Amino acid sequence: MSSRGRNLGLVLLASLVAAGACEQSAKPVPDHTKSVAELARRVEALEEAQRRDDRGVAILDFKHPGYGVAHDKHGPTVVIPGVAEPYLDGLKVTFLLINATGISLSDPAITVRFGPAETQSSRAEISGSFMPGYSKRVEMVLAPVKPEEFGMVAVGVRYAAVEWSGPAK
Repeated sequence: MSSRGRNLGLVLLASLVAAGACEQSAKPVPDHTKSVAELARRVEALEEAQRRDDRGVAILDFKHPGYGVAHDKHGPTVVIPGVAEPYLDGLKVTFLLINATGISLSDPAITVRFGPAETQSSRAEISGSFMPGYSKRVEMVLAPVKPEEFGMVAVGVRYAAVEWSGPAK
């Protein structure tokens, strides 16, 4: 037998041994049906939240640090959740609003959707000027809601008007 034939035979033998080893070490594939179903439910819930979303709300979670951005026709407002503490038959929540535009805005109105599936809402209006880059601390009482039902909230911010100061002198 030539050396070329012998090498081909060794390669063939090595391939057969490797294939046998693969068959012996094959493990059953775990059933991921439950995981896929759970992910599908979560995606469906997020898609539903987006359909309900009026494209201007910040979605916040008081249990995890972070921020959201609410948009209105004048531009973005950064919304940072503060504390949520029990208060009467609901919760007293604190937000920090930051004017992320380059213009002065006035009289922000804040709407918060909360509760199971964000079915409840509360509204607060703040009077006064809101300068570019400045922040305002806002406290609201969200009721009725039990602390264990409180999770994600949707915060919308709308401004009454743009304040113009006129040309510089």
